[in-house]
Parts: sequence; structure tokens; C-alpha cells
Amino acid sequence: MNLTDEQLKEVESLAELFFSPGDIAIILEVDQECFIRAIATQYSEIYKAYNKGQLLGESKIRKSVMELAENGSSPAQTLMLQLKKESEHRKIIDNA
Repeated sequence: MNLTDEQLKEVESLAELFFSPGDIAIILEVDQECFIRAIATQYSEIYKAYNKGQLLGESKIRKSVMELAENGSSPAQTLMLQLKKESEHRKIIDNA
């Protein structure tokens, strides 16, 4: 499945808002099965756009949680410590 640069930007933008692949296919008015297969194909442009959007969305949330943690929110501090531990585990897996 080939998407235009504009459509890929839209995929990224919608993924940043945590829409599911099926929902994004509906919004873009493309075949859902093909779109979902394309997202599952690692290294495809659609896969990259979708995952980049997801990571950007998560990044915004983490920044907000970090600000809350820096301002003394105990739950936010706990969450940031959990995220740090998860990141350390993923780093080990990525380097394996």
C-alpha cells in the first residue's frame, strides 16, 4: 500500500492522538486490511509514520508527567521512576 506524503503525515498526526490503525484507515478512507498489514510490516513508510506518531504522543504525556513530578506530585514521581526502569529494561533488550 502506498500513501502520499500528506497521508503519511496524517497517519503520524492521528497516531499521536492514539487512534487505532483501523480507525486511521477509516479516517483516511483506505482499505483497513491493507492498512493494518502495512503497519505490521516493519520498515514500511506507514509503519514508521504510525510508530513515530505514537512515540510523539507518548513523549508529550511524559513531558507533562515530568513537569508534575518536578512540581512535587508524588504519583507523577512514582510514574517517572517506573518509566525509567522500563526504559532500562528495553535498552537491555535492544542491545541483545
